[in-house]
Amino acid sequence: MLKRVFKNLLALGVGLFFALVLVEIILHFYNPFSRRVKGNEIVLPAKQVYSFSNVNIRGLDKEIKHSKNSIGFRGPELPSSPLTKRIFCVGGSTTECFYMNDGDDWPAVFSKELKGKITEEKFWVNNSGLDGHSTRGHIALLRDHISKLKPDYIIFLVGCNDLAAGDFNYMEQNNLVKNMRFLQKFELFNLYLQIKLSREAAKRGLGHQEVDLKKWPVADTLNWQSAAASRQVIDGYKFRLQALAQLAKMAGAKPVFITQPCLFANATDSVSGRYLGNFLYREQSGLHHLQRLEMLNQTLRTFCQNGGYLCIDAAKQLPACAANYYDFFHYTKAGSAAMGRIVANGFATFLTQRVAQ
Repeated sequence: MLKRVFKNLLALGVGLFFALVLVEIILHFYNPFSRRVKGNEIVLPAKQVYSFSNVNIRGLDKEIKHSKNSIGFRGPELPSSPLTKRIFCVGGSTTECFYMNDGDDWPAVFSKELKGKITEEKFWVNNSGLDGHSTRGHIALLRDHISKLKPDYIIFLVGCNDLAAGDFNYMEQNNLVKNMRFLQKFELFNLYLQIKLSREAAKRGLGHQEVDLKKWPVADTLNWQSAAASRQVIDGYKFRLQALAQLAKMAGAKPVFITQPCLFANATDSVSGRYLGNFLYREQSGLHHLQRLEMLNQTLRTFCQNGGYLCIDAAKQLPACAANYYDFFHYTKAGSAAMGRIVANGFATFLTQRVAQ
């Protein structure tokens, strides 16, 4: 009896092993669950097209098509003319605008607006945003990809994902490490990791989901002004800003930085009539998180002032209201359009002043 049980378990184990091997082989040649990071390398989704219906998120189109070009970014293919200035917009989910139609993401709006403001030069703009990435991921993106594409300008929208404690944010701590883990060579493990990180994103409130301000719970705002990002976070952020600027210049590009706006504010929302400072977010009020984000934004402003870099202060220019955001950080179609105009105005003014000088 015991011998038969052992044989059955052995047969089950052997069958399971070969089934996993078969699945691994299939995923190696065809993986419908595309992954942006594998081991310690960023994998760009070249020529990928995402099509889906939107039934839950207000402020976005009902049918959405999101396309990547042959590089793996959003926007037109590389220009053939060396006279066309190449601009790469780098950031996380608030740059990629994953759940927006092609042409509605703010880098695309920025491109259209810029062409209307500056007619003497030709510009090519690509959206190089990658959902979940902080300045740590941006460094890898510049090093492995953008630096090889002869950029003229690199525009960084940074801050949101750098609020995570420690040197890596939660999306990157399992990926962009110095030594690639053995398990990360396998597609099955990478699929498991992708599901795990997606769940973690939802738990932390960093996923894409509509926030109903009329029903959202509130939190105590007591002592929000004393909330602070840790010295480790600030110092690490400053160090990586320096690295981004240096990498951009080494690639022959001029770095431009944008402060990170959000829906949290010490004010009342003009749409819902709700106060925007006491919404519950990751166990504290929105004002607590706004205070920490503002510390990073101020660090960026000071860094740009000291280094002579253009800083477009979107955190002060994009109004915090439900018309511009479908959750606490991600833009509606109207918010993305407003963001594109803000960046175009700041960038065009910068170019005009440089010509005048």
